Amino acid sequence: MQIIDPNPFVPANKNLPELTLKVIVLGLLLAALMAASNAYLGLKMGRTVSGSIPAAVISIAVLHWFRKRNILEHNIVQTAASAGECLAAGIIFTVPALLMLGLWSEFSYLDTLLIGLVGGGLGVLFSVPLRRAMLIDQKLPYPEGLAVAEILKASEQEAHKEKGAIYLVRGGIFAAVFTLFQTGLKVIGDGFTLWTNKLGVITGFGFGFSPVLLAAGYIVGIGVVSTIALGNVLTWQIGVPLLSWLTPDALLNDPAVEATDLYREQLRYISIGAITFGGLWSLITLYKPMIQAVKTSFRSLRQKSDAEIIRTEYDIPMPIVLGIIVFMMAPLFMVFMQNFNDSGLPVTPELMLITVGVCTVLAIILGFIASSVASYLVGLVGTTSLPISGIAIAAISFIAVLLMGILGTEVTFSNPEYAAHAAGIAIVFAAIICLCASLGGDNMQDLRAGFALGATPWKQQFILFLGVLAGAIIIAPVLNLLLNAYGIGDVLPREGMNPDKALVAPQATIMAAVAEGVFLGKLNGMMFAIGAAIAAVVCFIDYRLEKAGSNFRLPVLAFGLGMYLPMIMVMPLFLGGLLAYILQRNLSKSERPAAERRGILVAAGLIAGEALTGIVLAIPFSMSTQGENALSLNLPIPQNILIWLGFAAYLVIIGLIWVTVKKRKQI
Repeated sequence: MQIIDPNPFVPANKNLPELTLKVIVLGLLLAALMAASNAYLGLKMGRTVSGSIPAAVISIAVLHWFRKRNILEHNIVQTAASAGECLAAGIIFTVPALLMLGLWSEFSYLDTLLIGLVGGGLGVLFSVPLRRAMLIDQKLPYPEGLAVAEILKASEQEAHKEKGAIYLVRGGIFAAVFTLFQTGLKVIGDGFTLWTNKLGVITGFGFGFSPVLLAAGYIVGIGVVSTIALGNVLTWQIGVPLLSWLTPDALLNDPAVEATDLYREQLRYISIGAITFGGLWSLITLYKPMIQAVKTSFRSLRQKSDAEIIRTEYDIPMPIVLGIIVFMMAPLFMVFMQNFNDSGLPVTPELMLITVGVCTVLAIILGFIASSVASYLVGLVGTTSLPISGIAIAAISFIAVLLMGILGTEVTFSNPEYAAHAAGIAIVFAAIICLCASLGGDNMQDLRAGFALGATPWKQQFILFLGVLAGAIIIAPVLNLLLNAYGIGDVLPREGMNPDKALVAPQATIMAAVAEGVFLGKLNGMMFAIGAAIAAVVCFIDYRLEKAGSNFRLPVLAFGLGMYLPMIMVMPLFLGGLLAYILQRNLSKSERPAAERRGILVAAGLIAGEALTGIVLAIPFSMSTQGENALSLNLPIPQNILIWLGFAAYLVIIGLIWVTVKKRKQI
């Protein structure tokens, strides 16, 4: 018996072109662009944004110029684009940790490509049996997938609407010009900080002028950014003054330098403890749906296909899926073997082969479980609530304990170099699991959109593979450009680079600290425990808020991220969320859907504009001996004037969002 969506937009007995040449080309271009822009965004602020809605709008605008086009082609384009965005997220949250451990001096193209292809490809493959289990058996809502489907339906049904791509382009142009003048030509300021030392207590405030952070805050919303801001206040407005008062002998003449030192040496470990506890707690509290997801996924593997399968139920055949999974074990084995060969760990060749084989098999098994869990959770609460950091930390902890059991603690604990290499193997393992979860969860949102539209599943699954490939091909060169131009975390490849300009890469820094801490005990234990205790309190408060039915929640991972990020980054994030809240409050119910869509599109354009301009600027920055000053005009403008010019230009960006959202004409 066939079970299908009772009201698909395109009936199962109607065949429309889907995988056309123009769609494949556009989808892969957007996948590469989304991978590049989200790599920049994720390294800068620790979060990525979904590319599905902007990609759907771009598809509608671009394909409008073709005589033959249809809604299922638009769906294929957004599916490919989301694969590139998710691959970037899985990579940047884990792989940069290999730099921070001192194992890589740059992003190895082949290793990064293989990690992306294998982890992302497995995430796509695992979504094949899970599609029927999650969409049909469980009937989960998948909110983002339904939102994309509704946008495509509305655009198809209302042909006379104004094209929304203009808002994307407008936001992109404004952000690109702003970033060129700020980061390239250096004729406007990028923010300000004010620190004072009065009576032995350091206090201060900072604000950055970044379009990408303002736009990200607008998209994320006031609830999440308020929690991030609260965590940031705890670190910088309470933690720094308190520690400076407790350690008066350590104070320097420059309060800004001392505040940064207090953060790096002590407060950072509190945030790491909070995020680690929060990630693991998120997994523990979701154990029931996780178990249900695993049961459902394994049950789906035992289901037999019907003799005749209708178009809207035709997945990639399971024999092909299983064959590709087996084939992918070879490059996965190569990645682990390469890391072992580079490690110099004093183990016999036989033990090395056994260890690599165990890591390979476990990566496949745990990757499927992670993909199942992610597919189930995003169906319930959406992609933005998926605890990827918790999944990665759990994977690191699991494989670290296993490696110590196989290799012996004397191999790792006795030698810091060996411990770092063992931690690197754990990071690669976690990267594969993280990619399986990220791709598996988001892919299910795409398949849910296709389910509502009447798409052909195997065609979506095929373009997902191509999207992963496009992202994997481009991600390493982009990361190397960003590394050489700005630095990542505390890794500054060239002399004279400004650490304040480096991309903070919060998740990767935390993964490196956790992995090396397990093998070598390098974590600041007391500060780590304080952070875990703070996270426990936040979890309790959030639990009480949930029980009370409060609209305001306190998600622990967002709170921990706020504790980790610099103040100059969190303040524009908060401003973006506050701006969205104020605008929504001043709109009628009938105006809100169109206005919210315009706001998201212009914000997505701002993100893409700054991110892509930042990547383009990275080329001359990395090639010139002057680094980030390669294009500077070196005008004799006082610093305070530059700050005011930057502030004025930032007001223009804020005004762009305000005018766009308040516009009366619908799209």
